[in-house]
Amino acid sequence: MSVALAMSLGCYQSVVVGELDPPAPQDAGVPSPDAAPDLPEDLGTPEGGVPVGVSTGVFHSCLLFSTGQLACWGDELRPRRIALPRGPTELLDGSCVNLEGRGYVCGSAVGFGDGGVGDVGLVEGQLLAATSIRLSGGNCFVFDDGSARCGRGIRTLASSGVVDIATGFAHICLLDEAGVVRCIGSNEASQGGQPPSEELLSLTVVRGLPPAQAIAAGGEHTCALASGAVYCWGRGAEGQLGDGEADHGRICVTPERTIDCTENPVRVLGIDDAVEVAGTAVTTCVRREGGEILCFGSDDFGALGSDMPTTRLCDDVGCSLAPVPVSGIDGAIGLSGGDAHFCAASQRQVRCWGLDRLDQLFNGSVDALRDAAGL
Repeated sequence: MSVALAMSLGCYQSVVVGELDPPAPQDAGVPSPDAAPDLPEDLGTPEGGVPVGVSTGVFHSCLLFSTGQLACWGDELRPRRIALPRGPTELLDGSCVNLEGRGYVCGSAVGFGDGGVGDVGLVEGQLLAATSIRLSGGNCFVFDDGSARCGRGIRTLASSGVVDIATGFAHICLLDEAGVVRCIGSNEASQGGQPPSEELLSLTVVRGLPPAQAIAAGGEHTCALASGAVYCWGRGAEGQLGDGEADHGRICVTPERTIDCTENPVRVLGIDDAVEVAGTAVTTCVRREGGEILCFGSDDFGALGSDMPTTRLCDDVGCSLAPVPVSGIDGAIGLSGGDAHFCAASQRQVRCWGLDRLDQLFNGSVDALRDAAGL
């Protein structure tokens, strides 16, 4: 997640200008298995409904219930009920909500979200995908006509054929109906799938991928889900590519330093039943078909969400080059990644882990969240 667009894309001017400078942590939100014990799955559907979607923005998180109620938290606010102009039908990344009657809303237009460039009010139309822009707020969209657009001016990146979109610190990737991934923007860490270069000025095909069904991006890396397998490319210095390798044979020079990277998609170890993938700055997480969540990359701020101790250091921070299980969540129905935190939900539990700078983490039962939000 589910981004910062600090680039010039030919005629597309910069949507966001700025350097990544993560704030000092206030809490490392590693989920505790004891925070909310597993409940039996044969209790029936609770009166307040069960979670059907989870979404993160830069510093907030949201959960959609089967009853059509939406709860959000973060941005220095405790969980609260979000009033929508029409009934919601789907919750997408970046806190965008499809509504009944082909409408949608995103972000601060309805009192939640990241604010800033790209937020929109009630708009007629439906979204296939959306993603949040990390540093400034705002969104990029894929509409049900297959077009992909970003920013307040809704600049068009593609006019048709797109089914998914992923945005990193300074790059955008699109997935088309044929399963082909194309990227544009910064490529200093080969996150655009090309040998390292300063920038890709036009959408460029990522080679070496089987047909993909979904894509996700971290800060300077990108991943694709293809028939249950996950492939990643770009920056690999913190293990966020998940193939177990510390050296991919390519050195990329970024404004910060030289790092390990690869333009060639590598397969994540041990996963052949993935149904969802999400990324934060230097960490990647995958939801498997049975609802297990696995993460790999940096454990900064507790971003791996695991109670397994890390045995390796990347930039003096614990990391994992291969997937490790997230603690305290079973049977997850959704997964989403913000700037430096992840959230997942099952029918009975909500688990968030990583940076908790603005109260974007919640760990507990679905009932506890419902009560906290006044649903």
